[in-house]
Amino acid sequence: RAVQAPELALSPLGGALRPLFPELWDRLPPPLAALTDPKATRHRLFRALTELVESLGIDVLVVEDAHWADSATLEWLLTLCATPPPGLVVVLTYRPTDIPADSLLPRLVSLPAVTMTRVRVELQPLDVAETRTLIAALVGTSQVSEEFAGFLHAHTDGVPLAIEECLRLLRDRRDIVERGGRWVRRVLAELQVPPTIR
Repeated sequence: RAVQAPELALSPLGGALRPLFPELWDRLPPPLAALTDPKATRHRLFRALTELVESLGIDVLVVEDAHWADSATLEWLLTLCATPPPGLVVVLTYRPTDIPADSLLPRLVSLPAVTMTRVRVELQPLDVAETRTLIAALVGTSQVSEEFAGFLHAHTDGVPLAIEECLRLLRDRRDIVERGGRWVRRVLAELQVPPTIR
């Protein structure tokens, strides 16, 4: 069944979004006259994006791997977080060690908490039990041996992305396969984890 897209209650400012969302042209206001000042054009676009977030009733905006975000995205997030729509929660995930020297991300995450409450959560690697739970969720079974969870934990240091990539690789190589509704694997001694994942 087709899902009806939500109505966009945007002011004429929403016309600035047409170049970004051509698939929404029939639902966006008419295009705006071009501005000669690039800074004014960018500011107008940022305001229109913020209005779109508010119009859609977005409660939580998640930006993953913000250390890879381009400067325009981070500038918009700075604008958004300076005067956020009421009730909006912005969640950023990033690796502090991978932030480029010229990135706006440090400025963004150190904004004064005037209009938003800042909570910093540092994620630790998973332990063996948590690794087992993640494997079970990823393959859709509750039957994950402690031995296999320990093997993957030892070869991935409990880093969730590494666990996920390792499982994908094991599936692709058919080291683990689903047979009769159950997951079967080779003997652990025969499983190899590539150095890049290790």
